[in-house]
Amino acid sequence: MIQKIRHFNVIFIVLILSFLISGCSGGLNISSKSIPKLQSDLAKIDEPVGVIDEGWHTGLILSTNELNQSLSILKDWLPKNTKYFVFGWGNRKYYMSSNPGLWTGLKALFPSKSVMFVQGLSENPKQIFSNSVKIRWIYLSQIELQRLDIYIWDYLTKNSKGRLIALKKGLSGHSYFFASPGIYDAFYTCNTWTLHALHFSGLPINDEAVIFSSQVMSEISTLKSLKHKK
Repeated sequence: MIQKIRHFNVIFIVLILSFLISGCSGGLNISSKSIPKLQSDLAKIDEPVGVIDEGWHTGLILSTNELNQSLSILKDWLPKNTKYFVFGWGNRKYYMSSNPGLWTGLKALFPSKSVMFVQGLSENPKQIFSNSVKIRWIYLSQIELQRLDIYIWDYLTKNSKGRLIALKKGLSGHSYFFASPGIYDAFYTCNTWTLHALHFSGLPINDEAVIFSSQVMSEISTLKSLKHKK
């Protein structure tokens, strides 16, 4: 089960510190110019992508066959029977800690290093996550899916040999924490990342001023979707 980022109730702290942090953005400047053009008939094929909401934290779920050639390298890190990949981005120290304290959470509000959590699932996500976890499956065209893959790939740091940098094993299921080049702060959270990823793919959504998971789920509520992934 994807590790839930254990956010604490600091809405009032975010508001108090907002003028200190100056609204800086941790988003990467990702270019889509290298995306090859697909045949028009392929562009019309819809692929379901899951948006997972764990209360404070949101992430993305892709099936194994939806990973592009670059992301497919993740298959080497997880069991061969992996059917789905869950991606969650967040503050490095807070996300990777099994018991983060108040001070760690406060520091996460300011520009800091990030991490990408990747978990492999061997069965349908709805059979693994608790009822409190919400998953909305939305449809992406082949082109949109390809753009989403590129976005996720660019948020994974590579070493001089082009290999991913694994920081440690995840705290739940078959999972790993990988280094990410993005900058996390109170104004660029895991939820900002999730909606930016979907916006970059080409979906008609507004990704501005997103901080909380409820904003993500509200924004994607009008998109073509299905209740459960079979």
